[in-house]
Amino acid sequence: MEDLYEAYAWIAADNERAAERLLDRVEVAIDRLQQYPMAGAPRENLTPGLRSIRAVPFRHLIFYRVTGEDIVLIRLLHGVRNLGQLTDWT
Repeated sequence: MEDLYEAYAWIAADNERAAERLLDRVEVAIDRLQQYPMAGAPRENLTPGLRSIRAVPFRHLIFYRVTGEDIVLIRLLHGVRNLGQLTDWT
């Protein structure tokens, strides 16, 4: 996921340990989704079928869809972004 690389690089420029923690927290969130795919919040306001879960304690949101038994990761974005302006939810 290109978004994860970009977030890591942005954070690592100031604090590599914090960037590593972001990776760890994203992994924890994805592991949670594997057990509870519907754990994230519905984001129907952005596009049908989209959900998001936060990589706590970071403000980054993992956007995904549940298709059958699969979880499809869509984007990783910082929570302060104006999500309504984004159109790439494929």
